[in-house]
Amino acid sequence: MALLTGKLWKCFSTLSVKDMQNYEISKDSLLKQYNLTKEGFKQKIRTAKPEVNEAPVQFIPRLKSHLMRWIMLANVTLDSDQLSNL
Repeated sequence: MALLTGKLWKCFSTLSVKDMQNYEISKDSLLKQYNLTKEGFKQKIRTAKPEVNEAPVQFIPRLKSHLMRWIMLANVTLDSDQLSNL
Protein backbone atom coordinates (compact mmCIF):
# COMPACT_ATOMS: atom_id res chain seq x y z
CA MET A 1 0.00 0.00 0.00
CA ALA A 2 2.92 2.36 0.66
CA LEU A 3 3.83 2.39 -3.05
CA LEU A 4 0.38 3.42 -4.26
CA THR A 5 -0.29 7.03 -5.22
CA GLY A 6 -3.10 9.18 -6.61
CA LYS A 7 -6.41 7.60 -7.53
CA LEU A 8 -5.10 4.12 -6.85
CA TRP A 9 -4.14 5.04 -3.28
CA LYS A 10 -7.49 6.77 -2.78
CA CYS A 11 -9.29 3.67 -4.03
CA PHE A 12 -7.56 1.21 -1.72
CA SER A 13 -7.18 3.48 1.32
CA THR A 14 -10.91 3.18 1.97
CA LEU A 15 -10.90 -0.64 1.92
CA SER A 16 -10.19 -2.89 4.86
CA VAL A 17 -7.35 -5.39 4.58
CA LYS A 18 -9.94 -8.16 4.23
CA ASP A 19 -11.70 -6.29 1.39
CA MET A 20 -8.37 -5.62 -0.37
CA GLN A 21 -7.78 -9.36 -0.44
CA ASN A 22 -11.19 -9.99 -2.00
CA TYR A 23 -10.86 -9.81 -5.80
CA GLU A 24 -14.47 -8.81 -6.53
CA ILE A 25 -14.53 -6.03 -3.94
CA SER A 26 -11.13 -4.70 -5.09
CA LYS A 27 -12.21 -4.86 -8.74
CA ASP A 28 -15.50 -3.04 -8.08
CA SER A 29 -13.67 -0.36 -6.13
CA LEU A 30 -11.18 0.18 -8.97
CA LEU A 31 -13.91 0.30 -11.62
CA LYS A 32 -15.85 2.90 -9.64
CA GLN A 33 -12.73 4.98 -8.94
CA TYR A 34 -11.83 5.15 -12.64
CA ASN A 35 -15.47 5.61 -13.70
CA LEU A 36 -15.52 2.37 -15.69
CA THR A 37 -19.04 1.44 -14.65
CA LYS A 38 -22.37 1.39 -16.47
CA GLU A 39 -23.07 4.92 -15.27
CA GLY A 40 -19.55 6.04 -16.16
CA PHE A 41 -19.85 4.89 -19.77
CA LYS A 42 -23.30 6.45 -20.02
CA GLN A 43 -21.73 9.77 -18.99
CA LYS A 44 -18.85 9.29 -21.45
CA ILE A 45 -21.37 8.89 -24.27
CA ARG A 46 -23.38 11.93 -23.25
CA THR A 47 -20.35 14.18 -22.87
CA ALA A 48 -18.20 12.84 -25.72
CA LYS A 49 -16.75 15.36 -28.10
CA PRO A 50 -14.13 14.90 -30.76
CA GLU A 51 -10.61 15.55 -29.48
CA VAL A 52 -8.56 18.33 -31.07
CA ASN A 53 -7.62 17.19 -34.58
CA GLU A 54 -9.65 13.98 -34.19
CA ALA A 55 -11.35 13.04 -37.44
CA PRO A 56 -14.90 11.61 -37.50
CA VAL A 57 -13.47 8.24 -38.56
CA GLN A 58 -11.58 8.21 -35.24
CA PHE A 59 -14.30 9.71 -33.05
CA ILE A 60 -17.14 7.42 -34.16
CA PRO A 61 -15.36 4.15 -33.23
CA ARG A 62 -14.45 5.62 -29.82
CA LEU A 63 -18.08 6.58 -29.25
CA LYS A 64 -19.22 3.15 -30.46
CA SER A 65 -16.79 1.50 -28.05
CA HIS A 66 -18.30 3.46 -25.14
CA LEU A 67 -21.80 2.48 -26.28
CA MET A 68 -20.95 -1.21 -26.56
CA ARG A 69 -19.30 -1.18 -23.13
CA TRP A 70 -22.37 0.54 -21.63
CA ILE A 71 -24.68 -2.04 -23.19
CA MET A 72 -22.50 -4.90 -21.92
CA LEU A 73 -22.33 -3.51 -18.36
CA ALA A 74 -26.09 -2.96 -18.36
CA ASN A 75 -26.59 -6.65 -19.25
CA VAL A 76 -28.81 -5.70 -22.17
CA THR A 77 -29.15 -7.67 -25.36
CA LEU A 78 -29.16 -5.86 -28.66
CA ASP A 79 -32.90 -6.15 -29.28
CA SER A 80 -34.86 -2.96 -29.86
CA ASP A 81 -37.09 -3.19 -26.77
CA GLN A 82 -34.24 -3.56 -24.28
CA LEU A 83 -32.13 -0.91 -26.00
CA SER A 84 -34.96 1.60 -25.99
CA ASN A 85 -35.53 0.95 -22.27
CA LEU A 86 -31.83 1.49 -21.58
